[in-house]
Amino acid sequence: MEKKINKTGRRLGIASMAVIMTLAVPFASPVFAAPANEKTSVAGENKDNKNNSQENEKKSTSIFEDKAKMKKIFTAVESAAEAIGKKYPTANYITTPLLMIVKALYNNEHPEVTLDTISAQLVEIKGQIENAKQEMISAMSTITEMHSFVEAYNEFERAYREMSAQISQISGYKDMDHSVKDAKLSGLIGTRNDWVKRDNVISAYTILGDYLSASRKLSSGNKSIYDTMISHYSRQVLFGKEAMDKTDNFVKNAVAIYMEGTAQLINCLLAEKNHLIRLNTPSSKCDAEYCEYKMKSILEQVVKVNEALDKYQSYNPRTFYDRSGGTQKDITLSKDIGKVDFSNKKQLKDIIGGKALSKTQMEYIVKYVKNTYPNKTFQEFLQYIGYGSLNARDYLMVDKGGVRSANMNIGVHNSYYFYGIRLNEKNKDSREVGYLSRTVCITSKLENLADGNMVYLTA
Repeated sequence: MEKKINKTGRRLGIASMAVIMTLAVPFASPVFAAPANEKTSVAGENKDNKNNSQENEKKSTSIFEDKAKMKKIFTAVESAAEAIGKKYPTANYITTPLLMIVKALYNNEHPEVTLDTISAQLVEIKGQIENAKQEMISAMSTITEMHSFVEAYNEFERAYREMSAQISQISGYKDMDHSVKDAKLSGLIGTRNDWVKRDNVISAYTILGDYLSASRKLSSGNKSIYDTMISHYSRQVLFGKEAMDKTDNFVKNAVAIYMEGTAQLINCLLAEKNHLIRLNTPSSKCDAEYCEYKMKSILEQVVKVNEALDKYQSYNPRTFYDRSGGTQKDITLSKDIGKVDFSNKKQLKDIIGGKALSKTQMEYIVKYVKNTYPNKTFQEFLQYIGYGSLNARDYLMVDKGGVRSANMNIGVHNSYYFYGIRLNEKNKDSREVGYLSRTVCITSKLENLADGNMVYLTA
């Protein structure tokens, strides 16, 4: 019997990569029949494998009966993984093994790609994943609103930590037949009956993904984790871009941990499917089909996570968290910065009206930027929060100023001015800037004093 098992193991080991193709090519289903004289018993079922082999040859266990639908799913996952890598280049290390496993699931263009090599890649990035976990925990530790997500993450981590180490060890073990590896990997995630239990790794992983896809909201405030993190950081910074950058550190780590889990669990689910097909009973074939369904739902969740990230990244970087009045008011600034070139010889109050932020608001912004970004000019800061090309010689208006009038023997002389900061000056000190001198008498005299244009923030 030992000799027979080894022979079967070698044949199934050669075919183990081919079973991946069941997902992509339902019309070319590989057969995983055990020897004719070998009996199996699962859940009380005793069947002769010889009687089932012809039936297996005729009927595919793949749920992907629609080729177009199958291709659409995998193409969407590839696009999502690539998009996540572009959104978060520092977390791009995890997209490569995930893309490899997705490609292995539906084509055979790269036969050298096996689950063993994918697992080896995951071992190589273990240190980066551990750093991501520590950074994410640090980011969440002071945010009480994230309690339910922290709880979900801890559930996943408890179930996943030891299992992940075992997956890597089993997959990387060279002197073990693939059929034996599949049985061992299958045992790590339990059966479909276990997957409904909260402490099971499949269930814990799914809940984590639900939070990342924003389909599951936090119990505090019924907000997504993204909205909650931005809201938390909005109380520490002044603009949406800053809150997004702080949230990005959390997001890239959470997504990296999730995608690493995706690759490992797909590995186990595929192993379980292979193992169940080898058992070759009606019950095991039913469970093998459900493994494919579970893989499909996991991959679809990856697409939803990417969609949630797209929505999160559409948050306005120019949202102004105005606390100049004592309480925070979120103000969405215009996407284009206001500009006056002084070709129109009027007072600023007549040119820009009431569109610009008030003196109190601007002084609050200036103080914040001076203290928080001492080495940035206002040109650099404004471009950072989302405004385009700016002329370094222009001024940022802090106060509209006004006009000073002086009586003369032959008329009145008016001096127009505002208070502003030269965009390229790092000291960011506001000063009076004259822009027009007008003498009204028998013959009017007009002199343009401006040595630069003026820009201003507007809601």
